[in-house]
Amino acid sequence: MKRSGFTMVELIFVIIVIGILAAMAIPKFGEIRDRAKVNAEYASLSGLDGTITAEIEFRREDSDGADINVTWHNTDSGNPATTYDTINDNKKVLSKILKKGEKLKIVRYLDLDENGSTSGDSDIAYDVIFIEGQASNSATGVEKTTDTAGRPDRNDVWVFNTSPVSVRIATTDKNLTLASGDIGLMDVAGTTAATYATTPGTTTIAVYVNGNSNATDTSAP
Repeated sequence: MKRSGFTMVELIFVIIVIGILAAMAIPKFGEIRDRAKVNAEYASLSGLDGTITAEIEFRREDSDGADINVTWHNTDSGNPATTYDTINDNKKVLSKILKKGEKLKIVRYLDLDENGSTSGDSDIAYDVIFIEGQASNSATGVEKTTDTAGRPDRNDVWVFNTSPVSVRIATTDKNLTLASGDIGLMDVAGTTAATYATTPGTTTIAVYVNGNSNATDTSAP
């Protein structure tokens, strides 16, 4: 008598094989997804220097060299905390110069004026802003057991200096100096999420303005 179909033992064997293959594939898929997030974020933000310079030069020409006040987020200035919240909610972070910035979020800012002084005013034109992306999001970004230098993960943050003076972003073992108009990745050592204060630590970021020896407080939107 000719047999049709599979025996129960054969079906169980096939299910076991499929389970083993799936168990092997799922971690690989996660690694590929995380690598794609890291590469996309790095390519988008690390390549903005030329675009930023061009926008500043256009602004200088329009204002006869008077200022570098570029509307980076396609929004008017206002109270920084509520303005940055609105920019985040409307997915407009760096929308002036970045077409695919929907995943970006402003997480901290340092309120400076056109002279590079701490202002406390309602103008966001010259602030130093701290930005997270898909890979560097402190809650949902790429989590690594070992840190990869120069590649964003969830304990790192991008810093954009729109002020007219230089700033230094520091932990106890890392320094990132940004001239006016520079954007760069603050690559915090290790895998612990970064915090912000006026005293730098291993994973605590402090901001020094224009060569000052005392760090300046940043604010959260």
